[in-house]
Amino acid sequence: MYKSSTRRIRPASRSVPIAAISVMVMGIPSLSYATDSNSLNDTLVQTSQPGYESSLNPFTAPSSNQNRWFVNVDMAAILVNASAEIFSPGPNISNSRIPGASVRANNSYTLTFDLGYFVTRNLAVNIFAGIPPWATVRGKGTVESFGPLLNTMYAPAILSLQYYYPGFGSFVPYVGVGINRTFFRNVQHKALWGDKVADAWGTAFQVGAQYKLNNHWAVNGDLRYVLLQTHISAGLAAAPEAPRVFAKATINPAIIEAGVDYSF
Repeated sequence: MYKSSTRRIRPASRSVPIAAISVMVMGIPSLSYATDSNSLNDTLVQTSQPGYESSLNPFTAPSSNQNRWFVNVDMAAILVNASAEIFSPGPNISNSRIPGASVRANNSYTLTFDLGYFVTRNLAVNIFAGIPPWATVRGKGTVESFGPLLNTMYAPAILSLQYYYPGFGSFVPYVGVGINRTFFRNVQHKALWGDKVADAWGTAFQVGAQYKLNNHWAVNGDLRYVLLQTHISAGLAAAPEAPRVFAKATINPAIIEAGVDYSF
C-alpha cells in the first residue's frame, strides 16, 4: 500500500493583507489630493468660461434676454440731521452770526418711486422721486425758546448712476452716486414770517441690494445719503418791524427704503 502523501497547505502570508492595508492607507491622501484638485479644476473651468470676466465689466453690452427697464416702489424713512448757522443783518454777514443758534427738523415717512434703465449689463441710470413729506423746523440752542420756526413740504429728486454686482446669483448688491435737487414748497409761518427757503442742489450716495424672486420681480432695500445745504431768510413774527434774519441750513438726510422691484 502506498501511503497517501498529504501536504499541509500553509495559510496565505500575513504580509499580503498588511501590504493591502498599507496601500489603502497611503492612498487616502492621494484620494483627498485628487478630490481637491478636481474642485480646483472645476473652479478654474467656471472662471475661464467665456463671458465670466465680461459679466463683471461695467461696459459689457446687455444680454439679449436681460430686462432693461425697472420700477421700484418703496416705503421710505427720511432721517434728517439738520443744523444751521443763523445770522442777523449787519454790514458783514460773516461777522454777524448769532452765537449758539441752530435748528433741528423732524424725521419723515413717505412713499418713493424709482425708474431705471440698464445702459450696459451692470450699469443703470436711475431717477428717484416720491410723495413730498412735511417737515417742521424748530429753533435749537440759543433760539430754542422760539419753538417751531416754520413748516415746509420738501421734494427730493435724484438722478443716479448705479452699478449692479452680478456675482451672487439671485442676491444682487449695488452702489450708486448722483445729483440731487430738493424743492421746498408750501412754507407755513410759525415763529417766522415771510419765510423763503431756497431750492438746493446736493450730492447723493447709495448702497443697496435686491433679491430676485423670478425674471421680473424682486424685493429691494437701500440707503441713500444726501449732502444738502439750503438758505433761509425770514422775519420774526413777534417783531415784524425787526430786520430779517438769514440762515445757512445743513440738512444731510439719510433715506432708508424697502419695497418691490419690477423689471421688464
